[in-house]
Amino acid sequence: MSSIEFFIRPAISTDASAMAVVALRSAHFLVDEVDSPESKRFFTLLSEAAMAERIASNDYFVVVATCQRMAVGFLTMRQFHLYHLFVHPEFHGRGLGRLLWGHIAPSLGSNRVAVNSSLCAEMFNRRLGFSPVGEPRSIVPPFVSMAWEGGSD
Repeated sequence: MSSIEFFIRPAISTDASAMAVVALRSAHFLVDEVDSPESKRFFTLLSEAAMAERIASNDYFVVVATCQRMAVGFLTMRQFHLYHLFVHPEFHGRGLGRLLWGHIAPSLGSNRVAVNSSLCAEMFNRRLGFSPVGEPRSIVPPFVSMAWEGGSD
C-alpha cells in the first residue's frame, strides 16, 4: 500500500465548497433521519455559505487538510471550542483526524478546550485526550460535552 501524504494549511475562501462536501459526506454518521426538519436545520451549519462565513470570520480559526491538492478534512476552532473536525469518509482510519488535532493542540497551551462531540466521534475524541463532562444530549445531532485539559495529551 502506498503512503498517503497530507498537508495542513489555513483554509481560504475557495475551500468552503470542498469543506461542505467533506462535512455533508459524514452526515449519515451524525443523524438517524437525514430528511427530518431538525437534521435539515443542522445541515445548514455545514453548508458552503456557512463554511465561507467561518473562514472569513476573525472569530474562527480554520485549517484544511489536503491530499493531492484535494481537501479531505478540516478543523475549525472558535476560541477554545473545537467547533468542527471532519475527515472525508474515504480517509477515515488513516490518522488524519489525529494529524489535524496535533496541528492545533500545541498552540492551545494549558487552556481547556471544549467540544460537543457527536456520539459516533466520542471514542475518537477520548483518544485525543478529551473526557466527558456531561451526559449525552438527545438533540439533532445527539452529542456529549467533552473537555481537553491543555498539556494532558
